[in-house]
Amino acid sequence: ENKANVEVSDGHGDTALITAIENNFHMTVKSLLGKKANIEAADENGMTPLSRACEMRYFDIDMVDSLLFKKANIEATDSRGWTPLLCACSTKYPSKVVKCLLENKANVEVSDGHGDTALITAIENNFHMTVKSLLGKKANIEAADENGMTPLSRACEMRYFDIDMVDSLLFKKANIEATDSRGWTPLLCACSTKYPSKVVKCLLENKANVE
Repeated sequence: ENKANVEVSDGHGDTALITAIENNFHMTVKSLLGKKANIEAADENGMTPLSRACEMRYFDIDMVDSLLFKKANIEATDSRGWTPLLCACSTKYPSKVVKCLLENKANVEVSDGHGDTALITAIENNFHMTVKSLLGKKANIEAADENGMTPLSRACEMRYFDIDMVDSLLFKKANIEATDSRGWTPLLCACSTKYPSKVVKCLLENKANVE
């Protein structure tokens, strides 16, 4: 009301809008958006307000909705090459915000500088419900990372894997004999982990080649 500059930022590029998001102050975010705060003003790491909202550990889905309602760029990339969807797939409780982004047509095939797609990122963080949401949007189950590892191989090589996640990928007909840059199949990946028995049994039941 007294004409404070809504675009001021600190030494890290955090604007008033980003600061309010970081502190989970939804009503303050709405007030700043009402004053036409720049929804694309990025911080020093290239993260826009939407990316910051999606990467918060304890996010407010209404805050994400408010930014999307104002037409925040859902495909904006930060210095890591991450979009808001990739940011969301790396958080502790991603399922609601991932679902929201997917409903708003976020690109499920986007990948970072290491070739990690949203599906691979969700697998790496052991988020089964997010994996199911991405599979429901027909995420490419054969899109490999920079080391040639498919989502199934990454799931099988995880130290603390979710057998349901492996099952979900196999149900979608993931290639059980896909090889990475080492020549390893998902079965070889599974045999290199700390607790391989369940996933190895699952792969063998699905006719993985033991030779």
